[in-house]
Amino acid sequence: MEEVRPLLTPKELSQWLRMSVIWVYKQAERGLIPFHRIGDAIRFDPEEIKAYLESRKNLKRSDLLVRRQEAKKSTSNIKGLQY
Repeated sequence: MEEVRPLLTPKELSQWLRMSVIWVYKQAERGLIPFHRIGDAIRFDPEEIKAYLESRKNLKRSDLLVRRQEAKKSTSNIKGLQY
């Protein structure tokens, strides 16, 4: 049987990344970090976050701007995350 990993709350993720909770919510709202919606709450899989961080290693600023623009186009259906 596969072990179930606990999901992180926005506060737990913000502590792990040493970023603000508001930053975590904004990144999720923009589709820039992977998250799961459970009812009205959002949660983060630590393995998905690790993969996300790995994919961003050594990115140039211009690469980040392109990714933000792409994410903006694809996130119109997840607006309304509550802080």
